[in-house]
Amino acid sequence: MKNFYLTLILLILFSVSIFPQKKFGRDGEMRERMSQLEKIKLIEVLEMNEETTLLFFSRRAEFQKQHEEMRNNIDSKIDNLEATLKSARLVTEVELQSMIDEILDLHLAFEAKRADYIKTLNDILTTDQVARYVVFEKRFKDELRRLLLHQRKPNRQN
Repeated sequence: MKNFYLTLILLILFSVSIFPQKKFGRDGEMRERMSQLEKIKLIEVLEMNEETTLLFFSRRAEFQKQHEEMRNNIDSKIDNLEATLKSARLVTEVELQSMIDEILDLHLAFEAKRADYIKTLNDILTTDQVARYVVFEKRFKDELRRLLLHQRKPNRQN
């Protein structure tokens, strides 16, 4: 089992080193590192064997791809709404309400997709592992948010 984790970590480190650093820029590089950290911590928290790890991360990658597409669609609709609000043309309330409803429907579909994904994990993970995954996901995102907010605050040392 230790060999598996060592191999996985080396594989992750090797895959990062073959990408040119300038391709990602600072933000992309940071996202990639966070993603790797999250994967390593997930393996530890869920205590998965090799087969389960491969199945889980394969399904998770597909879900994340779909979720990213949905997130981009929502962002696009919000950008369109913003452009409409900033435009000089007169916009009716019906038009605005229609755009708002579309965005809200996309948000509902976004959350429904996440819930469906969590439910599909039952054929790969035990109920205990799914519960640990749900808790881990929340805690990891909260910690990232906390760190980002802490980093943005100016130091008030005298």
